[in-house]
Amino acid sequence: MEYTSYVVMKTGNNWAKSRLPVVVDCNHIQFADFTAAQGIRDVCNAFAKRDQMIILWKVKPSLVELLDGLRGDFNFCYTEDELELRIGT
Repeated sequence: MEYTSYVVMKTGNNWAKSRLPVVVDCNHIQFADFTAAQGIRDVCNAFAKRDQMIILWKVKPSLVELLDGLRGDFNFCYTEDELELRIGT
């Protein structure tokens, strides 16, 4: 999770210039333990602190349930239409 957090944060800083939304495709995340969920929460909260949107796209229900218990600043999105509405394209 540390490397993934590093890459997402670097993308938010360098490519998105700390202002554009970052979309993380979670379609292939099959399982996350509590520690991994805390890492996801910490990344999302870091983005929220700098007023940069991060969207977790196509998150499996089991992961949503785990993350909801952590009270983070999560933006879940499931369809391309919903994603387009959120990022304003």
